[in-house]
Amino acid sequence: MICPKCNNNNPDGINFCQFCGAAISNNEATVSVNGGSVNYRNNKQAPNQQYQGQPNYQQAPNQQYQGQPNYQQPPYQQYQGQPNYQQPPYQQYQGQPNYQQPPYQGNNGKAPIARRDIAIAIILSFVTCGIYGIYWFVNLVNDLNTASDSAGDTSGGIVFLLSLVTCGIYGIYWFYNAGKKVDYISRKYNGTASDNSIVYLVIALFGFVIVNYALIQNELNKVAAN
Repeated sequence: MICPKCNNNNPDGINFCQFCGAAISNNEATVSVNGGSVNYRNNKQAPNQQYQGQPNYQQAPNQQYQGQPNYQQPPYQQYQGQPNYQQPPYQQYQGQPNYQQPPYQGNNGKAPIARRDIAIAIILSFVTCGIYGIYWFVNLVNDLNTASDSAGDTSGGIVFLLSLVTCGIYGIYWFYNAGKKVDYISRKYNGTASDNSIVYLVIALFGFVIVNYALIQNELNKVAAN
């Protein structure tokens, strides 16, 4: 608190100057600011006095500086040249195979084997006392191997010889496997199952092998190309 008489600074709250004894009013005081004197009432300074050269803190709290990026833009912008991820997740490339087609197609759905007349084959087998039956059986084995994609299996001639050596036991075994091959052919060319392995086995056990010839030949005729 500045004394109005001697201009000495006194502590706040006193009524008389400590230096000259002059009376000092508590309602008005004079202070020195920047080389001059300023009077304040009730011993209270102005609540908000801005000094020269200080920044203005009353400006807007969010002032965007020049050159800064605009963070109010959309959070995601697709750059030019980037792929369009909104396309369907899967696109089939041109030239790829169509896996919905059947896995195999032969000569228009036919096997490269010859068609035989079953009735004539049976008659010739009886007329020739079984000689034509041997020829028929050998060709039947070879055609079955070809149609079932088993060209490397035992040929018809070897199957016939092994059947003779084993007194027909190998022949019975072959008829069982023939049922599996016929099922493969039926699935491959016709799309239907036809596993008659047990039927062929039982017929062979009773000795009616010519019946098996006819049944197998009938299945081969369904897929024969010629």
